[in-house]
Amino acid sequence: MKQPDKVSEKEKEAKYYASWEFLKWWTGAETQAQFGREMEGILGSAARHATANVKAFQSLAWPQEDLDILMLQWSKVHEMPQVAGSYIVGREIENAYREVINNYYNARETLVEYCGNINDEINRKRKEFDLPTLDD
Repeated sequence: MKQPDKVSEKEKEAKYYASWEFLKWWTGAETQAQFGREMEGILGSAARHATANVKAFQSLAWPQEDLDILMLQWSKVHEMPQVAGSYIVGREIENAYREVINNYYNARETLVEYCGNINDEINRKRKEFDLPTLDD
């Protein structure tokens, strides 16, 4: 069995830099606007690209009335803070919802149970990263 070639730190750094440069290019306003225009040009308005880059979004062919409404909605959006283990929140809320809807479980009791699962996972991840837990 052939041993994988060792990659030098310099090569790793060059790949990291190239990856980062690609991401900056791809998410930039000019690239996102061009991509959006090309998609719409090929596939029509049904393919209008709702990019997360606000500058690019505003330069696309949205009708002004739609753009005004979308920008107003955008101004009301607040990100949910991310914590170690926060990926579990949406998953467990969905699991609780399914238990209630599909199996007719008591909604309050189910949420309490799944909230415990969420807290356990967040605590586990916080311990993994040497962060204070919810119990501290």
